[in-house]
Parts: sequence; C-alpha cells; structure tokens
Amino acid sequence: MFCENCGKKLPEKAAFCVNCGEKVQLPKRKESKTVDFAKDAPAQETNKGVQPEIPVYPENRIQQSVPKQPKKPMSVFSKIILAELVMVVVLGIFFGMKVKEYTSPEYTAKQYFAAVMSGDSKRAYKMVQVENDTFINEEQFQNVIEDMSCAKISNFRVKKEENEKNEDDYTRYIEIAYRLKEDTSDYSMMVTLEKSEEKKWLFFDNWKVNVGDYIVKDISIEAIKGSKITIGGQELSKDLVSQQENEEGNMVYTIPRMFQGNYETVITNDMYENIAFEMNLYKEGEQYFSQTGGTLKKETVEKVMETAKTDFKTLWENAGEKNNFSSVKLQSVITENSDVQSEYENIIGEIADKNTSGIKNLKFGEFEVTAQQKEDYDSYVPYIVVQFVSNVNYTSVTSNWWTGDLEENEESMDGYTASLSYVYQDDGWKLYDMDMDL
Repeated sequence: MFCENCGKKLPEKAAFCVNCGEKVQLPKRKESKTVDFAKDAPAQETNKGVQPEIPVYPENRIQQSVPKQPKKPMSVFSKIILAELVMVVVLGIFFGMKVKEYTSPEYTAKQYFAAVMSGDSKRAYKMVQVENDTFINEEQFQNVIEDMSCAKISNFRVKKEENEKNEDDYTRYIEIAYRLKEDTSDYSMMVTLEKSEEKKWLFFDNWKVNVGDYIVKDISIEAIKGSKITIGGQELSKDLVSQQENEEGNMVYTIPRMFQGNYETVITNDMYENIAFEMNLYKEGEQYFSQTGGTLKKETVEKVMETAKTDFKTLWENAGEKNNFSSVKLQSVITENSDVQSEYENIIGEIADKNTSGIKNLKFGEFEVTAQQKEDYDSYVPYIVVQFVSNVNYTSVTSNWWTGDLEENEESMDGYTASLSYVYQDDGWKLYDMDMDL
C-alpha cells in the first residue's frame, strides 16, 4: 500500500504515513458473492481441446495507483544562491534610489549650502562650475563665503524649485530655506545649478553650482608709475592684467575678473612708503580704486634735499657773477616754467657791481636744511619743498643821495630763509619754484 499524499510505500495496517504524516485511509472491503457456475452459466458446447473463458470479476481485479514522485528538499547551495539573488535585487533597488538622490540638483544644492555655511570653501568649490585663473580659484573663493559662513544655522531644507525660471533641462533654480539659531525669522538662499558636460561616475548627470553672481569684472587700480601691486598675496604683472598710462602720468591696471569680497592690497613704490588698503569688490557700481598719494620715503626726501643744496649754491654763484639764466647748470629744472627764471633775474637785480648799488660778498653761515612733502598741491603728483635757514654776512652798496657816490657797509642778517620747490615729473625730480630774496 502507498501513501496517497506523497506516494511513499507504507507498512501494512499503518494508520499514518511515516514520510509525510498523512492519515492513511484504508480501503473498504467489498462483499464477495458466490457464483454457481453450473446453475447460472448457460449450457455450452464443449469442444475438445478448447478451454472455456474464465470471467474476471471485480474482486479478482487489483487496482494499483501510480505513486507521486517525492519532492526533493532544496540544497543548502541553492538556498544560498537564491538568498544572494534576492539580496542583489534589493541592493539594486536601494542603489538606484540613492544614485537618483545623489545625482539630483536638489542634493547638490543642499551639500553646497551646508559647505558654504560651515565655511568649508574647499568642499564648496568642488561643486562650483567656473573657469580657473589667477583671481578665480579655490583660495579666492574664500572671499565669497566669508560673510555667509558666520551664520549659525539651526536647520534648512529645499523649499521649492522655481520651474517658471527654468529655460531648459540644463538649468535648475533651487531655493534653500533656513533658520538661524536663536532666531525665528525665515531666510533663504537661491542656488543656481547647471548640468555639466562631464558625467558623474561616468553615466549620471553632474549638476554644478553657477557662481556668476559672485564674479566681478573689469577692476581698475590707479597707482604711481613704476609701482608694484599685490592683491591677496598675488602680484600683478603684464601677463596677468592690462596696463595703460593715463593723462596724469599714472598707471592704470585692469583685472578682467575676480570673486567679490574684500582683498588686502599693497602698493609698493621706490619713492613712497607702502600703501596698504582693503579693496572691497561688489557686483554693482564702478570698480575703480585710485591710490596715487601717500607718504614719500625718507630716502626719497633726503635725495631731493641733496639736489637742492647743490642747486642753491649754483644759483647764488651765478647770480653773483650776473650770468644769464641759460648758462646756469642746475641739476634739473622745468624749462617751460618761467617762475624759476624770473626769480633768478630778480636776484641778479639785487647784486651790486661797479656802477649799481645792491649787495655783494655774501658769506653764509652754517645752513639748517629741511625738506618735506608738500600737501596742498594736486595729489596725483608728489612735491617736495626744501628750506634753507642761515645767518648771512654781506657788503651793502648804496648810493649817496647828495653826491651819488657808491658807499659800502658791512652788514649781517640773522635767520635768512630761502626755499626751493621740486615736483616729480617725467621720471625725475625737477625744480619748479624758488624764493631766495634777501
């Protein structure tokens, strides 16, 4: 007998299957009926050698059911393979969801916002799409986020995407809504993103932050000719910026573009003390910075002072001999300025000779010479005034009112003062004015 459920052969009189535990249904016995062949069978002729056909009755039939093939249990290896396949599918779905999240413009906007507000310019700059040059780089980007990174954020979220601004599939405008610690006011930052031509992880969209709103163009700095300008530690040079000389003779340096923000700027010059100032760049307004004034270096003033001493001596020597101004060999003078020549001619008029009254035989004592930068003139051009103070002895020649004869008297003057003024022009210091009257 076999189990009707699993087909396992059963022991006789078993009540349950030893393989699957199914209850065994024992077949009901059918009542047998005795048949009298002699009475019921019709008379038939029997032929010699022919055996009569023996009928088969139900009780003589053996009903055999085809046993079911037993189910083989799954092997451990198959179970492992199946589990791994399920895991792969689950991980694939999870990975797909994460990739979609990490490559979305919203995710980039949130990461950029978090980096900016925490002052992490290096991390934020990796998400920026911009062409690097001298003043557009990761280091200078710190100027952009300097003010924003001071904010203490309590929480933030992507507020909405302004679809009405989207001109195409390559631009997204993500608004980040946030709050500051200990502040109930609502703030927001708009982050503009563009789809980069380079793919992320070779296959996925790569969204980058557009920082065009933070780039200032055509920044001009005016300085004395021959100056050296350093901005944020980077020295300007001809291969970095354009340069041209203006009407005042100063140089104007123009920088094509820089990140907005505050930059420590230093101008150095052979004549001036260093000029240091903070250059504040903003998108609006003209970006023009003029730094042509300043304090002349001590050695510059002293050099002009030595020139003035030589010129002072030369002027008096030539005046005493009544030489023409054209023959006076000064260190340097502005020839087109008639003030120096007219003042020299006035001095000659005061010098006595055989036929005229005046003074002669000048003997100066020890000079006290000082020089200072002149402040009351055009600040575009530097001026230096050299002053001479000394006692002087001289011979005074006068004409007798009654006789007309020339008479000489020895005289002296305490605190005689004279001054020579110089201006820097055409790459040199030149005498442009003087006061030497006795």
